[in-house]
Amino acid sequence: MKAVPKINAIMFKLLIEKEMNNFTVVELRNAALDANLLPQDPNEARKKIYRQILNFQRKGWLNTTEVDGSKRYVVSDEFLAQSFASHKAKYQQPKTSRLIQNDDKKVLCEELSCHKGELEITLGEIQEYQSLIARFPSLGVSLSKLLYEAQIRSANLLGKVKAVTATIDSLRSETKC
Repeated sequence: MKAVPKINAIMFKLLIEKEMNNFTVVELRNAALDANLLPQDPNEARKKIYRQILNFQRKGWLNTTEVDGSKRYVVSDEFLAQSFASHKAKYQQPKTSRLIQNDDKKVLCEELSCHKGELEITLGEIQEYQSLIARFPSLGVSLSKLLYEAQIRSANLLGKVKAVTATIDSLRSETKC
């Protein structure tokens, strides 16, 4: 019994399961991106799709036609006559999740740094209000309102720092802020 040829999982999904035919490279790439079969970088996705198309052309599974200066690919009769199995997909969605987590962590680290900076400024402001109240007791009434507002801002910023720090710790990635 003859072995069933295995083809790329992306091409299997697009050409066999979705029965795509008479397409351009960009149309096939867009279908792969829409189905989350490739990383979301359109340029890299186009390159991967084009390599597969060239491979299929060499094997006689795809033919080309030119319509209005645009190259279109048509599934050959030889391809339609065969049965195929799918290779396991090299690209899997969890890898994207990990990349997103790393990007999220980078953004969170930047936010944490910003919150810490604002907290330090606010703590300096609080110290200065306390110093001014001690040096100029007659200004105590008007400065105490400003001191109270700075203390509230300080508490809010400290809460933000703690929340972002806990979130970063929960991501458990190798990189540190």
